[in-house]
Amino acid sequence: MKNIFIIILSAFSLFFISCEKQLDEYNPSGLTAEAVYTTPSGFDALVNAAYGYQRWWYGKEEGYNISETGTDIWTSAAGDVWPDLSKYANLQSTNTALRDEWNALYAGINLCNAGINRIQDAGYTVGLRKQREAELKFLRAFYYWHIVETWGGVHFTTEETKGIISTANKTPVETFYNLIFEDLQFASTNLANTTTDYGRVTRPAAMAFLARMYLTRGKNAEANSMANAVINGGFGYVLQPKYGDLFLMANNKSKEVLYAVNYANNLTLNDIRSSTFPQGHSRGSNNGHLHFTMKYDDRPRMFRITEYGRPFNRYMPTRALLDLYGPADARYEGSFQEIYFSCTATGGVSRPGDTAVIATRTNYAGTPGGNPGGTYVVYNRNNIYDAASGKVKNTLNYPTLTKHLDPTRLTFNEAQSEKDVLLSD
Repeated sequence: MKNIFIIILSAFSLFFISCEKQLDEYNPSGLTAEAVYTTPSGFDALVNAAYGYQRWWYGKEEGYNISETGTDIWTSAAGDVWPDLSKYANLQSTNTALRDEWNALYAGINLCNAGINRIQDAGYTVGLRKQREAELKFLRAFYYWHIVETWGGVHFTTEETKGIISTANKTPVETFYNLIFEDLQFASTNLANTTTDYGRVTRPAAMAFLARMYLTRGKNAEANSMANAVINGGFGYVLQPKYGDLFLMANNKSKEVLYAVNYANNLTLNDIRSSTFPQGHSRGSNNGHLHFTMKYDDRPRMFRITEYGRPFNRYMPTRALLDLYGPADARYEGSFQEIYFSCTATGGVSRPGDTAVIATRTNYAGTPGGNPGGTYVVYNRNNIYDAASGKVKNTLNYPTLTKHLDPTRLTFNEAQSEKDVLLSD
């Protein structure tokens, strides 16, 4: 790191001494992509790096904002930092969330293209070459799907970008999907059924993704056939006994998960300085636990605790989403928190049953009071949403989505989490 700063300082010194002098590039190691990618270990580094760009979207605020808010199920809460994106007020490159995701997704595409076109010279055995090529094709399909569904018919290439490119093409959406299907069919044929290296894509995961892509194009029969092939293919997947159990930290790598974007349990391995190293790094760990939590820690007899999360208060459910669940729905019970018990200033719940706050999707008919700690605060359906229109009235207090919470974080203010993001389950 010291050498990097010395090089940067030297570069600035040369710039101010003379802007007319030309700087000669010097590669002290002598290594080039052409040399590194001709060895199995070097090529493995490329494949591993290609996986890393998933972490720019999954478990990150930008991805949640782009894909979830401004829809009929999620909307801005008081803490939303990109309300112009949530309300479709600014969808231009000046929006940093869109710009960063665009750059990251195309960086991932470029690595995949480089690997796919160079893999013949990587020195792999035939079997391992097909496995690594299938991984890269899965990832290319994955990234292009995010690109085409977010921006439509934009720039498309299957070639590695070398040097500065100042032109782009505008490509029909079907061209993207043609490649997506081609890549996923290759992946579904050539990937291994299982992996001992958790986080790598497997054949059933590629098949599940292919089934989803069939649905996007209205190919329902093909989607049904592929989904059944995953369910009945003997791959060893087992559903959790209870819906909510899937999101417990103890089940972070359960047998129900087909594919996940995984994060290191050693938080020091997660580079959180994303503004310093904007490309090619893991961009920190999963921070999804911060964004869907209501503001609870300023209510009477409440303090911020690890179990309830650090409430960034970014996004909240719409009334339409809450109404999709039945009156006694295990999926709702396993996904949302309505009741908060009083907390201690040192962290932890003081007395289970000592209710302090209720934020509910119903018009709660109970009478506050009678609990050991005194009265409790109630935010019912008509306090949170307008009774007639369903528009949000209260952007601070609402049912909290719990599936992203991580009560194993060491402190209540810890922003990082090792929790994996489940993509196929």
